[in-house]
Parts: sequence; C-alpha cells; structure tokens
Amino acid sequence: MMINFIKQFKHRISKDVQNIIFFLIIVFSVIISIIDIIEVIDLLQILVVYGCILGAVILLYIKKKFVASHIILLLMVYANGIGALVRSLFSYNFSLGVFTAKPEWDILVAGIISLYLILLTLSYSLDEKITFKFEVSNVLIMIVLVSVYLYVRYSFATMLLALIPALIALFAGVPLAAMLILICQLIGLPFELLDALLDQGLDGYSLFYYVIRVIGLGLLGYLIFKTYKLFFVKK
Repeated sequence: MMINFIKQFKHRISKDVQNIIFFLIIVFSVIISIIDIIEVIDLLQILVVYGCILGAVILLYIKKKFVASHIILLLMVYANGIGALVRSLFSYNFSLGVFTAKPEWDILVAGIISLYLILLTLSYSLDEKITFKFEVSNVLIMIVLVSVYLYVRYSFATMLLALIPALIALFAGVPLAAMLILICQLIGLPFELLDALLDQGLDGYSLFYYVIRVIGLGLLGYLIFKTYKLFFVKK
C-alpha cells in the first residue's frame, strides 16, 4: 500500500504544478539562506555559494534529470529539514511550560519541502528506469582533487557530503552541474579571507591555515578555468 502510494506520488501532481513547486522551492531556498545575514561579506558569500548549488540543481532539472536534481537539492539544502521540524515540535519542556526550540515558519516549510523532495525522488526512482553514465573524464579528475582537498582540510564526512552530489550530477550526464557543485565548495574562500582580514588581520593563525587556503584558492581558480574551457569555449 505504502509502496504503491509512493510510486504514484508524482502522478498525483501534474507536471505544471511540479514545475511551480520547484520554482517556489528555489526561491524559498534563497530566502532562508540570507534571512538572518547582516554582514555584507557574509551575504555575498552565501549568495555566491547558493548560486552555484541552485544553478546546478536548475540545470539538472532543465535537462530533465529530475531524480538527480531533487536528490542534490535535498542533500545540499534540506538534509536537516525533517529532523529540525521534529525536534522543534517535540521540544516542549513540561517544567518550563514552553517549547525550548520554538517551531518557526521557516522550519515548518523546510520540513514540508524535505518530505516532498523525498517522496518525489522515491516516486521517480520506483516508476522510471534510471540510467547512469560513467566515464573517466576531466570532471571526474576534478572531483577527486576537490575530495582530497576537503578531506585534508575538514574530514572524511565533509568530503562525502561534497563528493556524493557531484558524482550524482556527473553520472546523471550533466558534468557542468557537477563542476558547479565543486566550485560551491571553494567559492567562499575569498570572502572568508577578506572577512578575516577586515576583522582582525591574518596574524596569529597557524601555518596550516595559510597553506590550506592558498591551495584552496589555487584549486578554485583552476576549477573556474577548467569549467570555462570545457563548457564555454567553442571547439
């Protein structure tokens, strides 16, 4: 019964309505990303990062890679949507008589969007044949390079969070979307360094701080250059 409901979920919503919902989700994604941002540098950083993420998602959607676009949107923007909603709804403290994590409108909407993305993704996955394209390419090499960088700078878990969406986009047959996802992992570096410089200067940091960011900036420049050469230069 449940499997059949999930399988038929995408048929219960017309394609035009799905397109409208997708557009509204994109708009809401931008709103919740900047709603509490005050500093101009932070605002620019968030807009650029989300511009890359949502650009990749929109590109996949236009290419009719609906499963890939919804999975990446879920993983990169709404992964905590349902969890945050459940935690807020059950945060009522009997001794205090209040919700310790008061449910807000944005948490409610994000939770609904997460559920919608999960159901729609499962529905497409169960009802349609999904094909993947795997080949060793320049984009795959870029994914490996960025994965190594993120592993060294952060952790294995952070590396996976970036690696999986990029591979999904690549295997879905939209390498430009994969490159945008990679760029979003590094595009915040210039803003981060500028913010640190304006706030307290670059004194007092470890050697690792400088080395890893110089490597990151170099890798970011290389990614942008390769993206331009691969997709925007006429052969």
